[in-house]
Amino acid sequence: MTSTNRVATCALAAILMAPVGLFAAGANATADTYISSSASTSNFGTSTTINIGNGNTALIQFDLSALPAGLSATNVGKATMTFYVNSVVVGGAVDVSQVTSGWTETGVTFGTRPTFLPPFETGIATSAARQYITVDVTQLVKDWVTGVAPNNGVQISAAVAAPSTVILLDSKETQTTSHPAFLDIVLQSAGPAGPTGPAGPAGPTGPTGPAGVAGPTGATGPAGAAGATGPTGPTGVAGPTGPTGSAGPAGPTGPTGPTGSTGVTGPTGPTGPAGAAGPTGPTGPAGVAGPTGPTGPAGFTRAAGPTGPTGPAGPTGPSGPAGGGLYTASQTPNASTRWLSPTTSNATAITTNPSSFSVSLFNTSCQITSR
Repeated sequence: MTSTNRVATCALAAILMAPVGLFAAGANATADTYISSSASTSNFGTSTTINIGNGNTALIQFDLSALPAGLSATNVGKATMTFYVNSVVVGGAVDVSQVTSGWTETGVTFGTRPTFLPPFETGIATSAARQYITVDVTQLVKDWVTGVAPNNGVQISAAVAAPSTVILLDSKETQTTSHPAFLDIVLQSAGPAGPTGPAGPAGPTGPTGPAGVAGPTGATGPAGAAGATGPTGPTGVAGPTGPTGSAGPAGPTGPTGPTGSTGVTGPTGPTGPAGAAGPTGPTGPAGVAGPTGPTGPAGFTRAAGPTGPTGPAGPTGPSGPAGGGLYTASQTPNASTRWLSPTTSNATAITTNPSSFSVSLFNTSCQITSR
C-alpha cells in the first residue's frame, strides 16, 4: 500500500466514524532527512532511513496545500503526526519540537540546521522496532493553517531524559517498507460564533520544559542613539597598591640645559673642629747672622753692702800630704783669700803641682792658684 492510499484510507475511516459536521484530511511528508553532529557538512536528504540519537536529529515537513482555504483555528478539531520506527539500536524515548526557520531536504546540514523551540512533546517511548508512533500536533497545525507560525515542520531528537536513545525511522525514499511520516487532521465546520463564555479558572502551571538548543546569533542591529550622560557615581574605595613594576630601560641623555643664575650665598657654616697636628717639617737652613748690635750703656754700680759677721771656726781637717809650694785659695762664702801651705790642715791637695784645682775647704768650693 502506498503512502497516498494509506492516507486516503485513514481519512475515509475518519469520515465514516466522525459525527455530522466533521471530516478528515491528511498530509504527507514532503521533506524528511536528518542532520549529524559528527558529519556537520554532510546532507542526508536522499537517505532511505532517518537516524535519531548518537548526534543525529530528524527533520520532517508536511504539505498542507490540499486543505481547504480560509481555515480558522476552530476548524481544526484534532491533528496527529504518525511516524514508523523501523529499527531500535538503543531503546529509550524521543522529544518533538517545532522548527522555526526554513530548510531544504537536499541542502540542510548540521552546520546549517534551522532554529527550533523547546519540545512540545517529551519522553515519547521508543522501545520496540517496527511500530507506528502517533503524537498530538493539534495546536501546531492550528498555528500553521492560520499563519500564526510558518510551516517549517518538526524536529525529532533523542529525549533529554534518555540521551542514549538510538532509533531509525523510514523516510519517504524507502522503497521496501514505504512508511513515511504523515498527518491526520480532523476538520469541523464552524457555525455562527456564540457568545463568549465566562473565563475558566486558571489551570496549574505546567513543569518547565528542558532548555532547547541555542539558535544561531542574529545579525547585529544598528547602534541606537546615545543616551544622556547619567550623573557621576560616588568614588569607589581605592584598591590596594599594586606591586612595583620592574625598572624600565634608561632613556637617552637629554641635551644640557642652560646654566642657571648664581644663587644667593648661603650663611657661613660653623667652624669645624681643629684637625690633628701634622708632622714637624724638616729644620730649614740657618739664616745669615745679623749685625752685632751696639753696646748698651754701663749699668749703675751699687754701693757695697755691709760686711757680714765672721762665722765660727770650723773643725780642723786632717793633715794633707806635703805640698810643693804656697797656694792661694779664693773662698766663695766670705770672699776672703787665704794663703795655704801644703801642710795647712784646712786644705787637701788633689794633684801634685797643679796650676789650678778644686779643694774642699770648710765644706765649701774654692779656686786654688799656684804661686
